[in-house]
This record gives sequence, C-alpha cells and structure tokens, in this order.
Amino acid sequence: MTTQIDSANIPIDCNLNAGALASSASFTTGWQSTIIQNTAGYIDCFVNPLVLTGNATTAPVVGAYIGIWLAGANVAFAGQPIGGLIGTDSACVLTYASTLNSLRFVGAATAQVPTPGLPYYIQPFSVAQQFGGIMPKFWNLYVAHNLGANLNALANRFSYYGITY
Repeated sequence: MTTQIDSANIPIDCNLNAGALASSASFTTGWQSTIIQNTAGYIDCFVNPLVLTGNATTAPVVGAYIGIWLAGANVAFAGQPIGGLIGTDSACVLTYASTLNSLRFVGAATAQVPTPGLPYYIQPFSVAQQFGGIMPKFWNLYVAHNLGANLNALANRFSYYGITY
C-alpha cells in the first residue's frame, strides 16, 4: 500500500504589499514570487492562493480579472531568466508579450460588479499537473491583473505543501 505524505504548509514569498501590484492591460507587468527549488524531492506541490482583495476605494472594471501563472525550469532563473522572471519576490515586467503565453496559466478571478474592496478567490492547484505530471526543479508564481486600480496591501498570500509517497 502506498501512502501520501504531505509536508507542512510552506509560505511562498510573493508580497503584494502596499498595493504594489498595479493594473496592467496586457498582463505583462505583474509581480513574481521568490523561486522555489525542489530540494526535498517532492513529486508534486499543491499551491493554495489565499483571498486577494481589490482596491478599497476604487471600483474594478467589470469583466477584468486577476490571474496567476506558473513558471518552471530545470535551472535557477537567476542564471537563465525567463523573459523577465528572475525568481525574486519583486515587481516584474515581462520582456515580451509572448512570454506570458509560455507560462502555465493556473487560475483567475473576474470582477463581476463595480464594487471597491472585492475579495477574489482562486482555487488551489497542482504544480506537477501544469508540467505534464513532472515536477520542475525550480518554479515560481507570476501574478498580474487588469482591474484598473492597485490591489489592497497583501502580504504572503500564497503557500504550498509538498507531496511524497
């Protein structure tokens, strides 16, 4: 019998503090998380995005959304950046619009009403599933939105747990 073993929840450094994540019509300006290296040999990681909150004073554009993308590689991004992703918890401008298409889109939440301070919920997701069932050695998150105003101050809104058997 095989038993799944889950690690403790591990925070992902992706601090969207002080409304740092500005709106981007093309989604090429966003925020990247610190790179995560799979040194523990997890066969998968399950990422849990916590609630993301819209700007408290400015209403979002109805139909606009906040999205999360995933980047993965077999080498650290610092040595080989992926179109602007360098693997540090920081603002990021993708070098080319086509870079966004090469990342794995994992989820989005859409503004349904023009109300300030709306909560946005994105379902948890599997990292390995995004890469054909194979866990990358290095991975990170990229977050962008076109809501029309900066998000509320959000710190450490993501965590994951590793899975082994």
